[in-house]
Amino acid sequence: VMFVASACTQKKLPPAARDTLTVSLLPQQIPLLEAPLMSALSAALPAVNVRFVEQSSGIEYSMALQSGNADIALLYSDTAYLAFAGELDGRRYDQLRGVAELDPVPLYIIVRGGSSIRTVDDLRGQRVSLGARGSSTALTGGIALEALGITVTTSHESYPEAAAKLSEGALDAVFAIGNYPPNRFQEVLRHGARILSLSEPTIARLHRRHPFVRGIVIPRTESGDTPALTIAVDRLLVCRSGLDERVVYEVTKAFFKALPDLSLIYAPLRQMNAEDAPATP
Repeated sequence: VMFVASACTQKKLPPAARDTLTVSLLPQQIPLLEAPLMSALSAALPAVNVRFVEQSSGIEYSMALQSGNADIALLYSDTAYLAFAGELDGRRYDQLRGVAELDPVPLYIIVRGGSSIRTVDDLRGQRVSLGARGSSTALTGGIALEALGITVTTSHESYPEAAAKLSEGALDAVFAIGNYPPNRFQEVLRHGARILSLSEPTIARLHRRHPFVRGIVIPRTESGDTPALTIAVDRLLVCRSGLDERVVYEVTKAFFKALPDLSLIYAPLRQMNAEDAPATP
């Protein structure tokens, strides 16, 4: 009897600690993707505590993965490549690892209505907004102008600010990385602005200089009277080096299993070709 009483009064052991998987997303992605991804990842990894953190730029993603403060992120291919190669801010982010290639993300060059700009070379000396400092737009746009040897009068505004200045005539062109279709550009396009089409030789030149840049067609319904060509970078599913291989496998499996539901909520993923997923550099 004494033994039974003693056993019943023993302290209950605390539950085993759960591992934590930290997923980085942009602030605008959190409201759309957090719930479905949480559901998919929690089902695939029931012993893991999934949490989401916001990062506002590609360099913040890279720093979080490099330091181990994030495990999984969605990152543009140019940012990932330059970060890994040590060409983003002079530091090599060698802990980045590619998991899967997702959707292409086009760079739109929008010129003001009535402008004489017809080719990318016509941008020389013009007033061009490259997007907010540190943004993916500024990075990709800067890469393109540098590779083509084009000097412009540069400013850095958020897209809403730049669009307003374009409509007022205070800017000649605006660079913007946009999800596809480019719904947020429709307002300025309705007021006479145009999406500038790049020539095939220009796209080939950019691709030779930066292999992560590729050409993409903007359909007539989105660009105006005729289809337009521009460049795109791919969105990548990336992880940090050292993340357990089984976890990476389960995360990838869960992501693709949830892709139909995710694409209903997040339209850009509808442009993803699952057969291209292994093409991650």
